[in-house]
Amino acid sequence: MSRPFASLLDALPPSPVADGAHLVAPMAAAVPLIAGAHTDGLTLVLTATGNDAEALAGALGAYVDPDAIALFPSWETLPHERLSPRSDTIAQRLATLRRIAHPADAAQETGLPAPRYVVAPLRAALQPMAPGLADLEPVKVAKGDIVDLRELTEALVAAAYTRVDMVERRGEFAVRGGIVDVFAPTDPHPIRLEFFGDEVESLRRFSVADQRSLAEVDRLWAPPCRELLLTEEVRRRTCWRRSRAAPRPRAWSHCFLYSLTASCRSPRCFRAAPRWSRSSPSASPAAPRISTAQPKSSSRPRG
Repeated sequence: MSRPFASLLDALPPSPVADGAHLVAPMAAAVPLIAGAHTDGLTLVLTATGNDAEALAGALGAYVDPDAIALFPSWETLPHERLSPRSDTIAQRLATLRRIAHPADAAQETGLPAPRYVVAPLRAALQPMAPGLADLEPVKVAKGDIVDLRELTEALVAAAYTRVDMVERRGEFAVRGGIVDVFAPTDPHPIRLEFFGDEVESLRRFSVADQRSLAEVDRLWAPPCRELLLTEEVRRRTCWRRSRAAPRPRAWSHCFLYSLTASCRSPRCFRAAPRWSRSSPSASPAAPRISTAQPKSSSRPRG
């Protein structure tokens, strides 16, 4: 080693490799060090970006059981951006929270054990969350269950699934007679439920491209596609806040959610609504008549 370089190294402050709580190591050594750490509880691993979290979770699966690893992604959108995050991102977040908060129920529903490692980007850890996200119930159907088709449809709609004619994307479902197709955001392929009366006779995965069956499954586990669901409590609170505001002339509907649900009959909103909206939800005030007659000219003839 040259003398100038040696003097430069001597001038640097000493930095210990480990002090009992922190370890300084290259990034490539993070995965084996995390896998080798013997902890009884849950280990939270934070990364800089979402791509780093996915790469680290995949590499960590080579050292430990992949089912013991849960990925907690962040939203792809900004908090005040007029865009909604993807349904698969929301479903994966809710599935991870349910596995953490209710490990016994999640293990019975999905067959996955309680996670030992949760890998999340820093943005997901800093993002505020609404209370009670881990308590949102997914739609659960198993082979041989007695399920009312109407109740199943209402449960999927309440979980923010979109009803379509043919399932093509995640977060959609279709009903054709005694067949229900559901594309859960956490599944790689949609699942087709065949009913014999009210009994679920079979559940099979099928391909979106040609609608052919791929393999049979034992259960359907469909988490919600939104973190804020339009429950009765949300409707009641929204109607109460809207009813306290001053009604605008000829622009007052039952509540803020009237255009989405058209089913609010809160006493506060009903009293504040005009008569035309009380009689029929679909009624609307008559548009004002606009005269199209041209005004007479006041110019005098030239003399």
